[in-house]
Amino acid sequence: ETSAVRASAFMSEFVLPSIVQLRHAKSRTASRLLVTTLSFLARDRPTECASAVLIPTLCCDIKEVGIRNISAEENTAEREVDQANFVPNKAQCELVSKVIKQVSMPKDILANLISHLTISMVWTEQTVPIITTCLQKKPQLDRKIIDQVVDKIRRCVEGKDEYNEKRGKEALQATSRGIKFSTLFHTFVTKYSNQIENGSLVTSLLDSAGSLKTILGKSIVTALKKLRK
Repeated sequence: ETSAVRASAFMSEFVLPSIVQLRHAKSRTASRLLVTTLSFLARDRPTECASAVLIPTLCCDIKEVGIRNISAEENTAEREVDQANFVPNKAQCELVSKVIKQVSMPKDILANLISHLTISMVWTEQTVPIITTCLQKKPQLDRKIIDQVVDKIRRCVEGKDEYNEKRGKEALQATSRGIKFSTLFHTFVTKYSNQIENGSLVTSLLDSAGSLKTILGKSIVTALKKLRK
């Protein structure tokens, strides 16, 4: 336990600030040293890396997200107002995505990461591929996390999360026509088909899939209709 505390403290003090700094340089990408360091930590201390670095990098409320679990019961409107003011940039998203792809992190940690990123990360064209990368590794998701993902997909398509509401029609078009969002949607439906056979979940996802205007939209609808048979 002491070792875990020390590892988390080290990452919070010396690694996280370097990643936060990427927000202040629009064209900057993560250095090879930072990629190597984060990959090593994700492999050697995955629990501490997720809570002390990955989640605080991507989620709103840096001071609190890394040390407490955010429940789905918390006030959605208040949470999403904070989210709208905290959007990870391209460099940060590419760094995290690369590390998750390269490192074989424990499935339970990936599941917990998906839960956090579904609830407290703003979904944009830049952040969505991170969720997709996690889903592609197929960690076991409990019913609560499945419900969170389904609800987040619905809210994004309908433009009902705070961030997208502020962007209006532009946000709805970006979601319905965005290949990255459709890829996430398709990955979720195909990887977790056994867990979304529940009638209400399939219905909700079908409603959302019907709004997509990408080539994957029809594939998602077809896959979901098969689950209803």
